[in-house]
Amino acid sequence: MGLGLINSFACYCQWRATDLNVTKTALFTQGDDILSMILAFLILNEGKFITLKWGLGIILVMIAAALFVTAPTLIPQKVENKDFLEQHRKNDRAIWKWVMGYNLGWGLTSFMFRYLGLKGLSIFSFLPAWYGGSFMGSLFILCLSNKSEPSGKLMLRDIYPVLLLSLVVWVSLGLTYQAFTLAEVLKVRPIFQMGQVIIPLLIGLFIFKELKGFTRQGKLAMAIGLTGTIIIFSSI
Repeated sequence: MGLGLINSFACYCQWRATDLNVTKTALFTQGDDILSMILAFLILNEGKFITLKWGLGIILVMIAAALFVTAPTLIPQKVENKDFLEQHRKNDRAIWKWVMGYNLGWGLTSFMFRYLGLKGLSIFSFLPAWYGGSFMGSLFILCLSNKSEPSGKLMLRDIYPVLLLSLVVWVSLGLTYQAFTLAEVLKVRPIFQMGQVIIPLLIGLFIFKELKGFTRQGKLAMAIGLTGTIIIFSSI
């Protein structure tokens, strides 16, 4: 249930980051994967799965992160509104804060999936405790949110899509936990990493047209980060 509390905070951070920029959030999703793999290496002695190729992929991902953080802000042409420019820069700074929050939260919980699986905790015990903690965490977030936090009522017509999405997420989490129960973190995480990066990246680039918001340095970072992700995935 404690992990569920952490998950609620991480989920909130991920929502806030995605609201600002889907593409950048997707590219930095591998932070939680790297953290969970480092913990597995240090605590669960999974170092035997590390190869030179795997290490190269990690290095490329870290280089991409550094390039993204130091990339200048791309300002659209013919924009002279100072408030718009400041808001643009503020959003860029906020993304890193939210990304850091959910990477730390989900990096820890992903590692604990494997740890609890090795301890014999069944999926039927795990899921109720996880969602019980997540529900309590969501209540804390609701109570602590300020008045400026965007909110709205869920319309009756929206309930069914949300229920369907909830069912998909519930099944996905159950399969994730089962995967960590059956295999090592350093084998499982790269597989998840590919899906978490590639699919949202394509959505951000081609549906929300976010590529135009990248500088040359940002585009280079995106290419390097994507290459590193593919190398990590191919090294398992």
